[in-house]
Amino acid sequence: MKFLLTTLLLPAAIVAARAQSHSLIDSVLNHRVITIPAYEIPETGAENLVLTMNYGKSQFNDTAGIARLQSAQILSVDLLYSDFPPALNLKPLNKNRLLELCRLVPGIDQQPQISWNIVRQTSGYDKPSAEKLVHGFVINYRSPYTEDAAREEAALITSLTPAPPPAPPAQPAPRINHWEVIHRTGNREPVIYNNRVIRQTAHSRSYLAPYIKQYDTVIAISSEEAYRKKLMVPRGSKLVKQDSLFLLTERLDKPPATLLDSLPLPRLNVADSTVLNSFARNTFTNALVVMDVTGSMSPYIAQLLRWLWLQQQRNNIDYLVCFNDGDKMPDKKKIINQTGGIYGEKAENARQASQLVLKTMNKGNGGGDLQENVCEAILYGIREAPTSKEVILIADSWAPVRDTPLIASIHRPIHIMVCGKRLGIHPDYIRLALATGGSLHFEKEDIPTLEPLNRGEKMVINKITYYLYNGRIYREL
Repeated sequence: MKFLLTTLLLPAAIVAARAQSHSLIDSVLNHRVITIPAYEIPETGAENLVLTMNYGKSQFNDTAGIARLQSAQILSVDLLYSDFPPALNLKPLNKNRLLELCRLVPGIDQQPQISWNIVRQTSGYDKPSAEKLVHGFVINYRSPYTEDAAREEAALITSLTPAPPPAPPAQPAPRINHWEVIHRTGNREPVIYNNRVIRQTAHSRSYLAPYIKQYDTVIAISSEEAYRKKLMVPRGSKLVKQDSLFLLTERLDKPPATLLDSLPLPRLNVADSTVLNSFARNTFTNALVVMDVTGSMSPYIAQLLRWLWLQQQRNNIDYLVCFNDGDKMPDKKKIINQTGGIYGEKAENARQASQLVLKTMNKGNGGGDLQENVCEAILYGIREAPTSKEVILIADSWAPVRDTPLIASIHRPIHIMVCGKRLGIHPDYIRLALATGGSLHFEKEDIPTLEPLNRGEKMVINKITYYLYNGRIYREL
């Protein structure tokens, strides 16, 4: 009886799965079609698998590489076809192609995070030219995060923030011999007084007058104070008969060079310079930076570290928060506002920031599923750095926000640097920026306001059209 019941249930499950597949396929086929002259296989961005079919056919030519999808997170599926002959109804053919894909990749029709696109290519003006176009599927995916990948990312981050060389033995504080300075003898390093560089000293103000330049200042101090502050050697102090010594000083625009200044900048090659470009175009001050450090974000982490390295004398980042979506917590146990894996520190310099990044990455496992606890991390940062003037989120462009109900608790504008240019921006980040009065920042453009969406208008964001409907952001296909 038990065997019979199992036998009866199995076909029922198969029928239900097939019905679900047909429902998805019908929905996909009713999407608005993207029309382009010819599809180009992307060379940068997410990993992709190309499964080709012949013109007018629904059988795969080669399924090599399909095993790569077994443990991967599938981000999007593009169905490619040519519209020649243009008068022919190609929906039945495309439906068969989608059914073949569902048979080849079981469960692909049950992953709600996948973005499905129908792409019609129009440059085929006859059968021979149409046959040269790509037909079939391009599947964009993200490989599972491995220990090897973690080691490679850690090595990249470490290489960008080398340790300073050993400090040289301590030397006595530099002193200015009054006689040498007046007669321009000797060869000494610049000496600082009251955070200004001493250019000249003299026994009278009139002697310094010919040397004064714009922004210079003449300071009068006693010879005893000059000796006490080690600006003169004992012999020099005896040569000064007057009560005052005059110092000609110039502005000190930045602190004296540190050991880190002498290190060569490590080489940085990235295909997408969103973080560096966004910081360079915008004047952020006393910023709180909240950064996703889950798998695949290392190129953008590297750019933040490079910016901190370049700006170490005039750092505009006040506090840094890194999050890994729950440390090593199983996905099914992640609860909104209780996921954790969030760590923050005051941003002192690039090396200190890299240590925080590595600590956060090591406590995680690459982030687990595709969703991230973005809002929880933002709220943590605002609590820890309440005096920060601006809040910057450095986000994985296609990772959904796990905790969108928390958006209502964020009362600061969120400026989002959108990392990853292949698949566009996930609607959750548009919703976050819109709800908080924030902005979006891409590699080559900034979108300072999203207010047109609130007025019912459509917006083209990074070449993709979005619109607001019933409180949710949708991508127009």
